[in-house]
Amino acid sequence: MPEALRRLSTHPSSCRSATVRSWIPVFRYPTGRTVLPTGNSLGELTNVGSHTGYTDPNIGRPYVDEASVYIQQQIKDYLIEVGGTLNMAHGLSMGYQHNIPSGAVYNAANQVTFDANGRPVDTLPGNVQIPNPFKGAPDVTSGIQNNNTVGAYQLLRPDDPMTGLLTYTAGTGRTNYYAMNSKIERRFHGGFSKLVVFRA
Repeated sequence: MPEALRRLSTHPSSCRSATVRSWIPVFRYPTGRTVLPTGNSLGELTNVGSHTGYTDPNIGRPYVDEASVYIQQQIKDYLIEVGGTLNMAHGLSMGYQHNIPSGAVYNAANQVTFDANGRPVDTLPGNVQIPNPFKGAPDVTSGIQNNNTVGAYQLLRPDDPMTGLLTYTAGTGRTNYYAMNSKIERRFHGGFSKLVVFRA
């Protein structure tokens, strides 16, 4: 995971300006006075704990490589053509999801349990409500700070227990297309022709 994304996923007790200042740009007057971003009432701490995505700043532009080769040969009244096309796209945006508990944690959180009478318990372990450790956290604005309790599974998220999935977008996507094309054309007098095309 990119370091910048990890900086977003800190506990509210440590999510102070010392941590946040390491990745949020600050503008300064020539005299050295700090200018906070316009419209953000909390300045550097605006929306801490509510970011659920990160895009690589060096994502670049997508581009396409394309090539084709064809060979034609006329034999009497027939024109035979065989060739191929290759199309390769690079740098496409891809989203990678983080903050997902491991498979073992997921299975444990969703394991069906039974009471003393052998009846399935109504609430899965991961859905059990426990006291919210983020209740009243001053620098968190994701909404979780308003709840008295929180689901146990939420606190098992490895990167940021204050939010859900975190999506990291990078320009790593690629697509490839290639095809063989062939055709046979029969030419008749008077400008008429018959064409048969095969593509694979």
